[in-house]
Amino acid sequence: MDHKRSGKSSRHCIEAEANISSFATYIDGIGEKEGYGLGNYVLNDVTAGQDLGPGFDHLLEYFESKRKGRSFNSRADISPSDIKDYLPWIALMEPVWSDDNMIEDAVVNLHGSAAAAAFSDVTGKRVMAVHKPEVASRVIASLNRAATAGCAVMGTSEERQGPPPHVRLKMLYLPLSNDDKHISHFFAYGSIEQLR
Repeated sequence: MDHKRSGKSSRHCIEAEANISSFATYIDGIGEKEGYGLGNYVLNDVTAGQDLGPGFDHLLEYFESKRKGRSFNSRADISPSDIKDYLPWIALMEPVWSDDNMIEDAVVNLHGSAAAAAFSDVTGKRVMAVHKPEVASRVIASLNRAATAGCAVMGTSEERQGPPPHVRLKMLYLPLSNDDKHISHFFAYGSIEQLR
């Protein structure tokens, strides 16, 4: 049984930033901070041209330009030299499908250096095994939404629980397909902004 869900064309998505330096050490280990993952998480379908913030807008426009009439982008559309400014904050994940055609987990194939500093390096590991349950459930819910909608989604949360630093997290998840029918991977890009 093929558990790689076919999604809708990305052109059917409807509407529902701040970047930091990888040297901003206040975010190191933020994923393990007490209270992290308890903030309200808002998930929306997104497309190019929505003014989501400079990095997000550029990446969505980049992938839109590479798609060239296909329903999905593929891994071959990702050129590290074209998106080098964003590499520290990207991840590439391979979904693990359940028997009922839902994503139940994901293996992280690639994890950028800044993302690894913020959440620990999870390259080669499963999301459900390495993240706190409240964080892992957000990731899996985001992947399932992107798979169902067949387009990019963005999750946003303000993490104000527990001791400082308090941060705003934005995560973009974009489904990828090798055959333009079945989702094989997800491209993810995130930003963390310290809240005042």
